[in-house]
Amino acid sequence: MATISLYAGKLNLMPEMIQGVRQSVSDFQTDLSALRTQTLAINRSVCDLTDISNFIQASTLLQDQRVEKLDTFRTKVEEFSEEVVRIDKLVAELINQRKNAFYEQFTHLKPRAEMTWFETVREELVSTGEWHQVWGRLMSHMNGLELM
Repeated sequence: MATISLYAGKLNLMPEMIQGVRQSVSDFQTDLSALRTQTLAINRSVCDLTDISNFIQASTLLQDQRVEKLDTFRTKVEEFSEEVVRIDKLVAELINQRKNAFYEQFTHLKPRAEMTWFETVREELVSTGEWHQVWGRLMSHMNGLELM
């Protein structure tokens, strides 16, 4: 089992959340463009909105930069997620290999929950065989007491 499985759902949501923010910025940028178009349509003799139009243009450029940064950020988060999953799988494999090597060396410490069906049956037979030997020794000892 992977070690980061508890947080995988949250990590997988990151690109979607970043895309949502990016979409909000793009929508804002569209609204700014529409607003700039409307300000340019106003007669300058009535009201000069050149400064406001320039401000909207600068804000639109800023939003372009934000969209680019969000795209870069989303790409880096996706790359990070892939790297984390790759490393996590390698670590999980290494843990399983070392755990199996440990249990091969110390079979008596292996929990029943991790035993295969064959190992469980073998364990039962071994414990039954040991009980049989203990019972046999006990009976022979009891027989020796009766003879005395």
